[in-house]
This record gives sequence, structure tokens and C-alpha cells, in this order.
Amino acid sequence: MEKGRGTVGHIEKYLYLIGLNVRTLIRIHKGQGEAVKLKMLGEISMKIPVENIVELTVEHQYLQAFPILSQLRTDLTLKEYLDLLNDMRKEGKRLFALYHDTTIVALAGISWREDSYNERYVYVQDLVTDVNHRPSGLGYNLLSYIHNWAKEQGAEYITLEA
Repeated sequence: MEKGRGTVGHIEKYLYLIGLNVRTLIRIHKGQGEAVKLKMLGEISMKIPVENIVELTVEHQYLQAFPILSQLRTDLTLKEYLDLLNDMRKEGKRLFALYHDTTIVALAGISWREDSYNERYVYVQDLVTDVNHRPSGLGYNLLSYIHNWAKEQGAEYITLEA
């Protein structure tokens, strides 16, 4: 099979880009009149993390978020953080987190506001990515998610204070 788009070379290149060494992990079989088949030769040693973005709503999620937020607000104690969360929730503010598997790696605090033209918008107050995951685009992914979520909820726009 010649190398190029849609061929063995293309598949090898794609798998190499996501971190798999195809020469030791798969064997590509093609028989007469058969489609290309991949046969696993060994365990994949690399685990590809699953990204998931959720709104934090329960205490154990808030506790998971504290180490990330404390990278942005370095003087914040855990007690102050929990008190701040109670005040934030009473005011209608929300926290969204981007998880890699079960670990929070990016966090955003948002609230609804209204401008002088009576247009509702989402204000992003805090946006932080874990120092060990910078610059990986995770903050951008979280902000994009919030932008789409806000539009679905009827926001005219979102704004971020940096």
C-alpha cells in the first residue's frame, strides 16, 4: 500500500501524532478484496485523557476546584473560599470546570449582568488553568464552552475581565 492520504502511511502518521507508536502496537492487514483491518499487538501504554466541562454544583466539586482557584487568588484560604462560594451562590454566580478525567485543570467563575441597553450578558470574573497544563488551550476550550452556553441561554455576548 503506498503512503499518502487514506493509506497506511497516513494512518501511521495520524496515530504517531496522537502519541502511539504504530510499529509496535498495530499490524495493518489487507487481503484480496478486504477492507483495511487493524490488529492490536499489545496494550496501549498511553492513556488519552477525557475532557469534560461541567457546572460545579455540589460541595465535593467546589473542594476539588480550590487548588486551581488558589493559583489565581494566592492569598485565599480554604475557609475564605467556602465563605465566598456561599456568597457567590446567593448572588447567582456560577463556577464551571474543565476536567481531565477526574481532575479539574481549568476553572471559570461567571455571573449574569445587564448593560445600559438592557442586553443580558455573561461576565467571566475568574478564568484560570492549572499551571501544569499551560499553555495547552484548555482555558480557551473552557471559555469557548461558556460562550456557547451563554448564547444558548440568551446572552447577547460575554465579557472577560483580565
